[in-house]
Amino acid sequence: MEQPFPIADRVKPFWVSLFLQPSVFFRQHLPDALERQRMITATLLVGFGSAIDRVDRKLMQYDLRGSYAENAWLDSWPAYLGVALVGGLVGAYFIYLIGGWFYDLRLRWSGGGSQIEVSRALYIYSSLIVAAPTIAFTLLAIPFHERPYDPARDPDALDLTTMVVVLASVFYSVVVSFRGVTTLADVDRKRAVIWFLVLPWLFYALAFTAIIGLLWSYFGEVL
Repeated sequence: MEQPFPIADRVKPFWVSLFLQPSVFFRQHLPDALERQRMITATLLVGFGSAIDRVDRKLMQYDLRGSYAENAWLDSWPAYLGVALVGGLVGAYFIYLIGGWFYDLRLRWSGGGSQIEVSRALYIYSSLIVAAPTIAFTLLAIPFHERPYDPARDPDALDLTTMVVVLASVFYSVVVSFRGVTTLADVDRKRAVIWFLVLPWLFYALAFTAIIGLLWSYFGEVL
């Protein structure tokens, strides 16, 4: 009897295939991915990773605006992680609902019809591509950095590695999302390329360019 897909595909571990072979992951593991416990776990991790990013940006804003001293309490590991955990728990719910809704909207614009549960799974698991390294490098930094941000500390190898890996994961998450959409939904490929590949990449490229420009301007004035 002919197998529906190669044996090598069928034995790929759940999480490994998400990161390394997203098309296999969404084709083979969708029922597992939609399973309640896994969805909750993935959503909470995405919420935690997103909250870490927000706390980082908030500390940077305090520093750039000259209000770091008044908010230095946040720049300690217990406060930083505590705020991120609470923010992640609250934010995860809205990420699941609002992020999944907008993802489903883009799916409809791509000709795939409305599949809200599938859209939420696609959004959450593709977002996990960014959340996982964000969380991992944050926890890895604890024994090496006295504080999470510390404006007086020069960037080290861990900071640079974190920046490169997280930046790469942001753009790779777009690829994972696109692979999932084209695997699970009967979309118009040209429209899917626009809504799930070109526009997200363009958005992130513009966002990172703006951040780099802001930092360059600030530190240029300081120096």
